[in-house]
Amino acid sequence: MKSQFHVLLMILPAEAPRYYHWDNWRKAFDILTDLVFAADKKPDMDFIQNSKNKAFKNPRRLLWNKKNMEKWTHFSPVTQSVGDDIDFLSMWLWAPSQSVFLETRKAPLLLIKLHRLCEPRDGIDTYGQFFMLAAQKNFIQENQVLYENTVRNIKLLMEPSIAAVVDSGWVYRQTEFKRMTLEYPLQFLRRDWDYSPKPASEIFDVNGAKYSLVEFARS
Repeated sequence: MKSQFHVLLMILPAEAPRYYHWDNWRKAFDILTDLVFAADKKPDMDFIQNSKNKAFKNPRRLLWNKKNMEKWTHFSPVTQSVGDDIDFLSMWLWAPSQSVFLETRKAPLLLIKLHRLCEPRDGIDTYGQFFMLAAQKNFIQENQVLYENTVRNIKLLMEPSIAAVVDSGWVYRQTEFKRMTLEYPLQFLRRDWDYSPKPASEIFDVNGAKYSLVEFARS
């Protein structure tokens, strides 16, 4: 039986703080960390950024801790000299780690994704940012209070333009970076969006999986 996930999806307005900047992400990090460590003690992150119009992935995954947050966020004590010379695209967290999943084929208990929805134009992110928090339902039940507090606080921090909650089974599709389904979060902005298939990200089957929308609200 497929693992069942409860998925929080948030689209942030163009004027929202850049959460790939250290001063902003450290607040999200503080909110998310207890829930992350409840899922696994050594979860790892993977991320993609652009340098001189050439996309690259970090050569190795990073463990979820404050020191490593400074290595990928912009304007941190480590990256202060780099600034925005590198364009952020996305960050993934797996708990347990993606390597554990590849070895055991067991779905992670928790997934977090921060994604920049498009290239900046004249210094402005046209569609802002996309944040996803996906947790297995049994994990949520075992950590109900912690989960609810985390969701409430991350919503208060990020103040999304659009927030939705989706129930979905786990389907893993290992796609190449250039083929990632980046357009799907933008469907929330369309009035004629088809509510029957709702892919949230690469971990869900675009065509086969059925999604049940349980909340859809503008913050």
